[in-house]
This record gives sequence, structure tokens and C-alpha cells, in this order.
Amino acid sequence: MRSSGSQNSGRREAFFFVFLVLAAACTFFTGFAARCRDIRQDTLRLHILANSDSDFDQGVKLAVRDAILEDAAELFSGVSCRAAMERQAQEKLPEIEAAARAALKKLGVETPVKAQVVTMFFDTRVYGEALLPAGRYRAVRVTLGKGQGKNWWCVLFPPLCLPAAGAKPPSEESEKVQKELLPEGERPRYRMRLAVVEWAEELRERWADS
Repeated sequence: MRSSGSQNSGRREAFFFVFLVLAAACTFFTGFAARCRDIRQDTLRLHILANSDSDFDQGVKLAVRDAILEDAAELFSGVSCRAAMERQAQEKLPEIEAAARAALKKLGVETPVKAQVVTMFFDTRVYGEALLPAGRYRAVRVTLGKGQGKNWWCVLFPPLCLPAAGAKPPSEESEKVQKELLPEGERPRYRMRLAVVEWAEELRERWADS
């Protein structure tokens, strides 16, 4: 029969083991959460909202997308970091709207266009070979008409969706951010941590809206 002293010692050892496991798990996840936070802070997205989900309005959205991207490389030339890209985007909003209106005019469409630089929530998404974790990002948002249709988005910084991005050597900041993006090929490895991050960010978003 085991003495109470040995039983207490065993419990302490078990408790200490569980504590170490939980501490290691928290440290492991905290590092991942910090990496996700850095990605959100260092990324600027382009977000185009269609007027509706009709086939016609979705086609219009893609035509506007093409027009904006055609001008985007020139609009954002010489930008080396996300903050500078955002400042330039803010200055170029009238030109972004003009590109969208020109595309609409070609289609014979008359609908309001509004370009803004905003902070908005995105779910976890795959972009090319990278994963972008859920959370609030800075974005250039272009709203067509009522903005009630499915959206299209890409990454302006680092310049992953600019047509001429490959024509110039990427800046050190751009290369750094691209290396920080989560590789899509390792999605199974990140699945659980991404799920926790998305749950936490969605909960935070609900609290912010309440």
C-alpha cells in the first residue's frame, strides 16, 4: 500500500508534467499567433465588391479588376513598404475610381463607384502558394453599386498581384514580408493553429461590433 506522501509526490509530478505540456503548447501557439499578427500588419489587400451576384455584375467586377490592375503597377511604382503603399493608395483613390469608371463606361454600365482605404475582416484564405490568416487587414476597397455581390481580392503589398511586379527587383521589405507568409503547401501542419486563430479573430470581431 502506497503512503500518502508517495501519492502526493506522484500527483505533484503529474501536475508538473501537465503544466510543462501546456506551457510548451502555449509558447508554440503564441509564436504562431505573433507570426499571423505580423502578416496582417505587413500586408495591404485589394478588395473589389460587385454590385450583386448576377452573372452580369460578376463579369463587370472582373472587368473593373482588370482595369485597376492594368494601372496599378504605375500607380504604385517605387513603393518599398506597406505603409508607403497605403499612403500612395490613399492619394491615388481618385485615379483608382477613374480606372473603374472607364471600365464601366466601356461596358455601358452606369453605377456608383467608391474607392476607400479601410480596415476590414478577412477569413483565412489561400493566395497562390501562400496562406493569409484570418483577421483585420488594411485594404483598398472598391465598391461597385450596392456592393452586395461576391468579392474579388488580391495582395497589393507585397506586390503579388501587380502585373509589372516582376519587372523590377523586389524591395528588401517586400522580400521579407513574402518570406513571412505561411506556405500553402504546409497547410496540414498549420490547420489546427489556423483554426484557433480564425476562431479567436472572429470572436474579437463580434465583440468589436457589439
